[in-house]
Amino acid sequence: MESETQYVPADRILMIINDNVIVGRTRLQKYGFLLNRQYAKELSRISYFAHELEFYDDWKPFWYGPFSESLKNDLEESIKTKMAKTESLYHDIQAYSLTIQGRLRW
Repeated sequence: MESETQYVPADRILMIINDNVIVGRTRLQKYGFLLNRQYAKELSRISYFAHELEFYDDWKPFWYGPFSESLKNDLEESIKTKMAKTESLYHDIQAYSLTIQGRLRW
């Protein structure tokens, strides 16, 4: 049975943000890493049905925890396409959330 939804790689970031407001890029990376580790079996089923949606597998250690370059790129792409938005809180800290368009997509 094949899913009717056609996923694109940038949809992976929408899975992580979901209906949350995530404060900070580091926290967003950590949520993606934990989601990947905790739900590996379920995410592989999404990859199987969608064929092109491979969840992040390029994790490497970084200063404050795991880092995925593809997650970073998906976040930038989602902000450009207005699926996600960012809000400056203070200094260099950003809050990430979905736009209405992103919520409807996911």
